[in-house]
Amino acid sequence: RSDSNSIYEMKYNDDLGDLMLDASFTHSSLGEIYQLSVLSPNHYADSSSKMILTTHRRRSTSSYYTSTLLLDTVLWKMPSNTTTTNSTTNSEDARDSLTTEQYDEDDIAIETQVLEELVNFSTIQSDKTVSAACWNTHQDSQVLTTCTDKQQQQQQTTHTSTTNGEMMVQLWDVTNVHQPIWTTGRMPSSNNTPTIVCDPHDPNRIAIATGCDVIWMDLRCAPTSSNTTTMTLKGCHRYGITDLDANPNRPFVYVTAGQDSLVKFYDIRQLLTKSTSSRDSSSTTTATSCTSALLKIIKGGHTHWVSSVRYNPYHDQLLVTSGTDSLVNLWRMSSISSAPILEMGEEDEELIMPTTSFGTTNDENDYYHHYNKNRSSHQQQVEMPVDTTAPDINVQKYEHQESVYGTTWIDPWCYVSLSYDGHVVLHHVPSKEKYKILL
Repeated sequence: RSDSNSIYEMKYNDDLGDLMLDASFTHSSLGEIYQLSVLSPNHYADSSSKMILTTHRRRSTSSYYTSTLLLDTVLWKMPSNTTTTNSTTNSEDARDSLTTEQYDEDDIAIETQVLEELVNFSTIQSDKTVSAACWNTHQDSQVLTTCTDKQQQQQQTTHTSTTNGEMMVQLWDVTNVHQPIWTTGRMPSSNNTPTIVCDPHDPNRIAIATGCDVIWMDLRCAPTSSNTTTMTLKGCHRYGITDLDANPNRPFVYVTAGQDSLVKFYDIRQLLTKSTSSRDSSSTTTATSCTSALLKIIKGGHTHWVSSVRYNPYHDQLLVTSGTDSLVNLWRMSSISSAPILEMGEEDEELIMPTTSFGTTNDENDYYHHYNKNRSSHQQQVEMPVDTTAPDINVQKYEHQESVYGTTWIDPWCYVSLSYDGHVVLHHVPSKEKYKILL
């Protein structure tokens, strides 16, 4: 329902090990949100500068189920003052005394605030629709977007259609958005929402997942030139790519999630070698089968679409995946990380990991906190007895009641997941995994 869309700001309380609802912002006049990109707190000096990007649905007809999927991308400025009022008491000491089990959103009355619209990228270019956006992590005043012609978009009548079209990637400076500062030529695309990722090791390289392929581009190439596409990895997933992420510690390594329930890891150095060879032969781009760059495949973790994959931003041995099968998986992928975990002997294994059932723990701090007033016992941690000495394992599995559409890390040892029914769950990495990585 378009009249119930909202954006919530939550803060992690390190002392309580808990999430707290800090602010609520209305998004009711617009459609449901498909992507949300927040400017990192490290990039702004005060709260008055906080900005977010939303890519949301815009209907072309009054019928929700038969309308064409049209997307708008808007840059918003968050209010400088966010107010949170305790409905039972105004004392901060009283709130701090709440335990994890006692804390619930009914205890806090949140005043819904209004976001200030700064830029509607679809309005700037009336003949185009912007289908994805993200911040340039190397330049906090720049935004990357993908766009297609509105006429072309209207011809694709279903969200799951894989009909090939054309799209462009544009780079904007939010301080002057009259026109993009960099634009690619037209390239093939599908009707699936693309994903844009900035390479954390190379400020000039970006990756775009569209359809079943991943395309890498070089921002140093002249705008609108045909050689902005440096590499294309074809056929990564059978039914389409749902998410993409880059290893924060090991250059050239990327991970994709797909509608085929698989998670795949790639080393693009194989592509870089072939791309150089192709340019020497008067070719500007190269398209390569995914098998040449494939490092590893995760099978069996999900039984339906893998909706999200995220590397731990500090320890690339860990990553989390979520899916429309309602599962959230924490993985240890040590063998392809920047710092593989050495195999421990029996004495060390017994000392650090006293439990026999992998997925349980003796540490009282390793728990799950549900942020929803309708908490349910059906949401549970699924125990997974596995060989804990293996370098690549499923560390823990958690089951929501509904499909899970988003996961993100909030610190080196905590991550959150969001499901279709509005549950936000806080997860902690088990202590035994911390010891393996740190010691």
